[in-house]
Amino acid sequence: MNLIPGPHISYRAYPDRTILIDHRTATTYELNDAAGETLDRLERGEAPLAGEQEFVDELRDLGIFDTAPRPIPSVAPSEGAAPTITDEIFTALKRYGETHCIPVAATFSVTYRCPLACHHCFFDKKPPTAAGELTLAEIETIFDQLRDAGTLYLTFTGGEPFLRHDLLDIVAAGRKRRFAVSLLTSGYLCDEPTLDKLAALWPESVQVSLYGPDGATHDRFTGVSGSFDRAIATLRGLRDRGVSVTAAVSINTLTAPTVRELAALLRAETIPLSCNITMLPSRGGVTNPTALNIPEEELAALIADLAIPHGDRLAGKGPDDAPCAAARSVVAIDPYGTVLPCHELEFPAGSLRDKSFAELWRALPFENLRRLRFGDLVDCPDCRYRAVCGRCPALALRTGATITGHAALDCRAARAFSTAGKNSV
Repeated sequence: MNLIPGPHISYRAYPDRTILIDHRTATTYELNDAAGETLDRLERGEAPLAGEQEFVDELRDLGIFDTAPRPIPSVAPSEGAAPTITDEIFTALKRYGETHCIPVAATFSVTYRCPLACHHCFFDKKPPTAAGELTLAEIETIFDQLRDAGTLYLTFTGGEPFLRHDLLDIVAAGRKRRFAVSLLTSGYLCDEPTLDKLAALWPESVQVSLYGPDGATHDRFTGVSGSFDRAIATLRGLRDRGVSVTAAVSINTLTAPTVRELAALLRAETIPLSCNITMLPSRGGVTNPTALNIPEEELAALIADLAIPHGDRLAGKGPDDAPCAAARSVVAIDPYGTVLPCHELEFPAGSLRDKSFAELWRALPFENLRRLRFGDLVDCPDCRYRAVCGRCPALALRTGATITGHAALDCRAARAFSTAGKNSV
């Protein structure tokens, strides 16, 4: 029997544990450190050692070596469902990454190009081109370096990632290295053959942006006719192929009037909804998108009605704890090879075209950021809303505060979550 892990498996070995993910059953396993060595041997086509046979038999019983994984129906989680063991393992791994400075999760923007013109977009309004974007060969080299650094979760975003003609090759390269791959997309460029090929690569999840329950509202927001039909077809198509999907909506003055109707549509489709409640200033500092943020009272009502989970970035933090995971357990890479602490924080460590990831991960901009502690923040340690706050240092900087300050938009969101919680009791 073939003992190479099947195409539905992701895994990564760490000094004291191995994390294995079965994307067919959406199950994450935490194994001991020796399991990683065994899986690596099997991956190379080598026979297991004598003392490993019992463990290999257990993996076989779990279907780890299956070569023809069966799609499973995607079912939206029930409201108020308790966290699963998979959630607990993921949370523990993020904390482990923060403590040991291991980039367990990376966001890779493969292009800043996009065919849509969404009203809330925080990218500067200048048309990016393919010139200078990393080649597939360069990306594969970066993947090898990320794997060696301990990255397990890899998210592709843009712009619109499917504007890369080689995106499926990029995804395949990531899956070959056993990354758990997710994609963020508008769904605008996904035809049926593309969905077939993507599903065969067994991504962990795909998130598609949706801004209304019909073409009239969604297309008005994106500025492109027919974009709703393509987005909903992508969601349905991947769901029916057994891929875990989520519809992402940005709640603002243009989408809020129909977001409850959209939520009802998605419940009927058994597609989970993920809500972004804060419209960000552009990366160049232009604040136009923030004018779309809805009033705090209206936001609190929507949070309660849609059961939107609150941020918890500051919950339980002690004075010496890290205030966020940027440059600790998460990292980001832009389309041109620049390494950033996270997808939003503009503190570049340098370019992967000039230095290795290992060098840049320990570069001075990141090391300076890692010195920041929760106790250094202004006002936040004593704030009564900290348990429901998702304070973002990037948003603080973009709105004119310092790295130790906080954005009024984050405070608004925390107060709204607190109000929604009181009203739902």
